Amino acid sequence: MPNVPFLDSPLPAGPNRSFRYGDGLFETMRVFEGRLLQADAHLDRLERGMQVLGLRVEKGWKAEWKAGLLGWVQEQAFESPARVRLHVWRAGGGAYQPETDEVNAMLERAPLAREYFADPEPVSLCDAEGLFLQHGLLSGIKTASALVYVLAARQARERGVGETLLLSLGGSVAEASASNVFGVEAQTLLTPDVASGCLPGVMRGAVLALAAELGLRVEEALFPPERLLECEAVFLTNAIRGIQPVVKYREKSWLSGENEVVAGLIKLWSEKIREGGGQEAG
Repeated sequence: MPNVPFLDSPLPAGPNRSFRYGDGLFETMRVFEGRLLQADAHLDRLERGMQVLGLRVEKGWKAEWKAGLLGWVQEQAFESPARVRLHVWRAGGGAYQPETDEVNAMLERAPLAREYFADPEPVSLCDAEGLFLQHGLLSGIKTASALVYVLAARQARERGVGETLLLSLGGSVAEASASNVFGVEAQTLLTPDVASGCLPGVMRGAVLALAAELGLRVEEALFPPERLLECEAVFLTNAIRGIQPVVKYREKSWLSGENEVVAGLIKLWSEKIREGGGQEAG
């Protein structure tokens, strides 16, 4: 595909600013039944990130890259659940002061062990220790510097749970290590405002659209983690795993699949992607 080669071997030798300084971005996209989900939303977020980093691309690049992505997915002939990672970084060398703002990019593919959408995997949450998020220029984009999320995921592994809850510096709920967070209060979805420092995920955006279709009210707010304990249900959203019910956080437990609002969102999303909504043909 134009300017985005699929490399199945280590990166070529030479300067790599993503490796040296985290001077890059990435998007991880889902392949479902041979189709690429939410390509437009991922490329829109990538564009915002490239603007923040000052990366330079040719006019009309997004349509060209989308066509290349879809063509590449078709060529790969995916026969099982998979994810695709598009990694973009600043070309050239230099120290903190880059030599150029031109772009290098690559694609990777990886199989998934299960199909999440029809049968979402419940998850437990723990609190992050010593890790906080801050709202700023970089908080809304997926940079190659993801150490906070790496360390949060490692804490989850050490405690035998699926995800770690991250707070803002001010103590409000921000997001999980690889997911956005939602609570259910009657017919209202509660989710952290982007001022918490959370990454506005592609699947988060999809759920906000689903909520409108189902007539649910949405409250984007700054709130303490204790408010989650008062919710009728809590769930996480992720572009790869879709909607995941939370079954335990601190002393509170919820029964997976018992909440009608969460079940309705999962059902509607599953129907949409099986009917071709929210995805692009490969």
